[in-house]
Amino acid sequence: MLAFEMGNNWQTYVFFSVCGAILLFLIGYEVYYRIDKAKRNREIQESWDKFEEPPITEYHVTVFDMACDAESYGYAQPALEKSFHVVFLTDDGEKLELEVDEETYLSLSKGESGMLAVLNEKFYGFNSD
Repeated sequence: MLAFEMGNNWQTYVFFSVCGAILLFLIGYEVYYRIDKAKRNREIQESWDKFEEPPITEYHVTVFDMACDAESYGYAQPALEKSFHVVFLTDDGEKLELEVDEETYLSLSKGESGMLAVLNEKFYGFNSD
């Protein structure tokens, strides 16, 4: 025996109509969400594809000059700011002055030669010969 009497009972028709509407809504929402998500992912990938990595420029150089600078400021909480600059001389005679980190600065010496890598006109790396 069925739980609902299939006759002229209007509550049965309303119940099945509401269940059908809810089922159609859930299926439609899921399909729309997946299409929208795929579209958003495609747009994000296209926006990332527009940005290309800048090229790394390499030079054969000799360390020409080195300088460091320290600046302190503050009274209640004093701070020290250090900067390290190295002037490289390329084989073409061009001078490149770049800021380097402390570890690199301490590992270099004047007259040392090697390959210099520059990315966006900033120091990227140095390998001595």
